[in-house]
Amino acid sequence: MKKNSIALGIISGLIAPMIGLLCYWLFSFRQVTFSEFFTYFHRYKLVSAALSTCLVFNLAVFFLFLYLKWETSAKGVLIATFIYGIIVVLAKMNVI
Repeated sequence: MKKNSIALGIISGLIAPMIGLLCYWLFSFRQVTFSEFFTYFHRYKLVSAALSTCLVFNLAVFFLFLYLKWETSAKGVLIATFIYGIIVVLAKMNVI
């Protein structure tokens, strides 16, 4: 895979929020399992808020790619952010 490609940006943009969610679980909810953590967020309808917060990690990846002058990869991160945005909107509407 090329360093400056949309595929790298999309993959990075899809993985970064997952890493953010994992970090949030490790630092805030360490006493419960990851399954219980996700059940809690789903039960109290906090999934969209958690995903929105974890998108901050995409911001870091986006600016890293811009700093490295990998504009095409930065576009891929933006595409992944829009994908997560659609998921957040669907979660807010209780579709998922």
